[in-house]
Amino acid sequence: MAARERAYTKEQMGGQAYVLLSGNFRVTTVDEDHREVMVDEPSTGEFFGFASMLEQTAHHTSAIASLSFIPLNLFLSMLAAIQAPVIMMSQNRQDTMDRLRGELDFDVSKRSVRHSGTVAQAKFAG
Repeated sequence: MAARERAYTKEQMGGQAYVLLSGNFRVTTVDEDHREVMVDEPSTGEFFGFASMLEQTAHHTSAIASLSFIPLNLFLSMLAAIQAPVIMMSQNRQDTMDRLRGELDFDVSKRSVRHSGTVAQAKFAG
């Protein structure tokens, strides 16, 4: 069944039960506030709509084929796999630049200390 296609609706006579072979279904009902409430989400191999069939009464719920998130998960996984090496390369590049900046700052600090020591000796000598 396609997404959002109904296997049965509330108040429809329950002459048959359903077995989920693949995909996703949501079994829902409507509460007193007219909000949809999910009653069940059968997994592969489970029955639904069984009670109405046995009792030969109308369904108290609706069963709707829901969207499968497998393609979305696959897409997001592939995107992460493509982005990961790029992120790692940029982090390595940034680490290299930070290390070089640190070395340059250290050299400048050493020269400043050496220069200030020379200036101090010149003041005391003079």
